[in-house]
Amino acid sequence: MERLASLERWPDSLSDPVWQSWFDATPTGLLLIAADGRIAAANAMAAAIFGADCDALRQRPLGELIPEMSSFREQRWPVGDARLLTRSEVAGRDGRGRPIPLAIGWQPLGEGGEVLCSVLDMTPFKQAEQEFARFFDLSLDLMCIADLEGRFRRVNPNFSRLLGYNEEQLTSQPFLTFVHPEDRQQTMREMERLSAGGDVVQFRNRYRDARGNDHWLEWNARAVPGEDLCFAVARDVTDRIVIEQQLAAQEVRERAILDNTGAVIYVKDLQGRYQFINREFSRLFNISVADAQGRSDFDIFPPAMAHVFEQNDRAVLDSRSTLKVEEIAPHPDGPHVYLSVKFPLFDAAGEPHAVAGISTDVTDRIWLKRTADELRSAKEVQRRLYPRETLELPGFDIAGSVSAASQLCGDYYDYVARPDGTVTICVGDVSGHGLGPALEMVETRALLRMLLKTTQPLPAVVGTLNQLLCADTPESSFLTLFLAELDPVRRQLHYIGAGHDAWLFRTDGRVQRLESTGMVVALFESATFPLSESLVLDGGDLILICTDGLHEAMSPDRELFGLERLCEAVQRHRQEPAAILIGELFAEVRRFTGQAPVRDDMTAVAVRVR
Repeated sequence: MERLASLERWPDSLSDPVWQSWFDATPTGLLLIAADGRIAAANAMAAAIFGADCDALRQRPLGELIPEMSSFREQRWPVGDARLLTRSEVAGRDGRGRPIPLAIGWQPLGEGGEVLCSVLDMTPFKQAEQEFARFFDLSLDLMCIADLEGRFRRVNPNFSRLLGYNEEQLTSQPFLTFVHPEDRQQTMREMERLSAGGDVVQFRNRYRDARGNDHWLEWNARAVPGEDLCFAVARDVTDRIVIEQQLAAQEVRERAILDNTGAVIYVKDLQGRYQFINREFSRLFNISVADAQGRSDFDIFPPAMAHVFEQNDRAVLDSRSTLKVEEIAPHPDGPHVYLSVKFPLFDAAGEPHAVAGISTDVTDRIWLKRTADELRSAKEVQRRLYPRETLELPGFDIAGSVSAASQLCGDYYDYVARPDGTVTICVGDVSGHGLGPALEMVETRALLRMLLKTTQPLPAVVGTLNQLLCADTPESSFLTLFLAELDPVRRQLHYIGAGHDAWLFRTDGRVQRLESTGMVVALFESATFPLSESLVLDGGDLILICTDGLHEAMSPDRELFGLERLCEAVQRHRQEPAAILIGELFAEVRRFTGQAPVRDDMTAVAVRVR
């Protein structure tokens, strides 16, 4: 035990005032032990430790007070060496013993055999050590003490529970042994940081457990200055990292969805500054994602448009609800109409902090709707151009009908009374279907009606029609036409087939094909159109004039309805009135095609001779 620096010499007498003053004032418990092993004197601190008065301690054998010290003189206990006695039981003022950990040191005094013992109550230190051990072992985190050479000195039980290695296995080899190979280099850099006096904060690496599974640990560590040690705390963040990875993957997916949608998507803060735009916004309005950050509509769009956008955003924030509105935005080909759905985004306190919007370009949709409306109007106009009623002609039952493949039809049929008392039944088929052929059909109808009101013979009528249409129609367009000139008095028929046939079903069951007499109309200006020989009609005969949309209709298996089926259907229904016969023909074709799309317009006219 070191001598106090305040004592320049050991006293010649224990009654020396300097000695006595030092003895009483020393903050360490002191016992003066006589040669016979009894306590000759005790200071106030020693009395407090043993729970007795100083006078009560005098003459008591030291071994009675501290059993481990009963034979300390005979023990090989070096002079001045301190010992920690953890099992000493000290009797207090109540006479009951209690265990107190003591630190004991001794020093012989002079030649009289007296010994000076110092006594230190280690209870607070042991309690602190126990509390640290309890905190260390009971912590929910992984706690360790490691040297800066890369070995664990001490680990708490959480390491073993997580990694499956016992403490001896963990402390007997470098901890890099347990680190994932890909993370060792970075871990070594963090150890170098600690060695240089820096702190490790939220460093992540992977530790591999005894079963070969990897665990992500997040470390915070600090070195102990001058002791080549560091204290470190780790937390298993594997689940958190899995969630972070899932969220990152989800963010990538969501960003891909937002960037590949055809709509414009954006988020603006309360001041109208863009916080987010998707790729479609960037493409349409020629501004990069980075450049849009922090800008407002007034920086990107014309002022009048930007003012409207701002008003709509303010309405969303004021109402705290979704707003659907049409907005106009500029494009190189002119303004486009957008259907915008705008809605507020709320913070954790339930207050709106941004406006999000999804804007879809509906210009084409509006145009298509307008076009559809116009087509419906055109269809109604075209419908009125067809005969509204069946033709009332004595001795004949005549009916016709049209079924269009689209809204507008390129087929044509009509009944025109001529000045000489005959009636011309017209059936035409403009190549293709849709708007263009429908317009050509309207022109054909108008021209034929005008020409058939003259006294020109039928071949001249068709020749003039051909010349007029050649001048008006595109080169790729043409018209097949069948004109049946019916004389109700003589019950005779002449016809011109311009690339178009018809069929005469005789009452005796014979089927006579009324073959084309010339080429199609509107292809060559010099074309001629001969008139057929006269055909005498008998009661019960039936004439069918139809376009190829009927017999070229296809089933879902791409099989043609065909002329044979067409003739068989006519034979089955030839006794029906003309209008009913036409309806049954169309019904049979539709049953045959099923769900297959209708590819061409269908037109038919039936003439029954009574």
